Amino acid sequence: MKKIELTKSQIRRKLTLLNKLNLKDKPIDFIYKELKIILNNFWTDDLGRPDLFEIWRARKGEFTNLDELWYPPKEYIKNFGRLNDKQEQIFYSCFGHNANLGSLEEIRAKPGDIITQIKCDLIQPDKRLKMVGLGHINKWMSSKNSELKNSYKLNALDLKNKISEKEFNKNLIVKEWLNTLFLKKVLTGEEYKYKLTIAISKHYFNGFKADGILFPSIASYQKAVNLVLKPNIADKYAIFRYARIIEIIDITEEGYKLKILDEANKIDKYNNFIWLKT
Repeated sequence: MKKIELTKSQIRRKLTLLNKLNLKDKPIDFIYKELKIILNNFWTDDLGRPDLFEIWRARKGEFTNLDELWYPPKEYIKNFGRLNDKQEQIFYSCFGHNANLGSLEEIRAKPGDIITQIKCDLIQPDKRLKMVGLGHINKWMSSKNSELKNSYKLNALDLKNKISEKEFNKNLIVKEWLNTLFLKKVLTGEEYKYKLTIAISKHYFNGFKADGILFPSIASYQKAVNLVLKPNIADKYAIFRYARIIEIIDITEEGYKLKILDEANKIDKYNNFIWLKT
């Protein structure tokens, strides 16, 4: 049975030291090694069933080709992201019942903006994709969807049956820390602070052999969920379904007021959108 080889008090001390790391000067490889003693034997839920919801991406501007709404070429990735290193390709998307609006929050849409959005489905004909969640994302998602609610309860019961109560409580400490960490906002110019979450994501992708990672959307104040996929997984399993160009008219307490300028539900062999109005 997997065990975190630290006591609860040792875990808390280690997490305190990680919080105090000077991330500006520390390479990601160093942080990755520091996390090993905690995350190597950490348990997390395989949330599965990513086909329950659509995934959406958005980009400011009017675009005509699907590739322009996919992950960017390496040479254009000049800064750290929440889960990506510089020049590291990662497919970020918004996932869940609020995904279309969440994708607008992620790019901080404002009145007057012209935005292109795409919607994809995750199709798994030959493989059950392994999706793992950071922090308490499983609990959050279960509160929004009845099928996931049952899955969450079964996962929690299964975990309690697999490990001792002592080990379960140690995992809970780590989970609480991850939850707090991934809800922190990072200001423009301080992207080096993402090094810790990048190192954590590498443990998730490598240690759990995950195809995707789910975590709360900070930009949407946790009203939606972000789903991050490995590029090869996105290319193979994320299937285009719809695109639209919109204009943001206003943002009120009720949400976005927008005007749809054009729509497409097909692409040609070069990935160009086949717009309905042109």
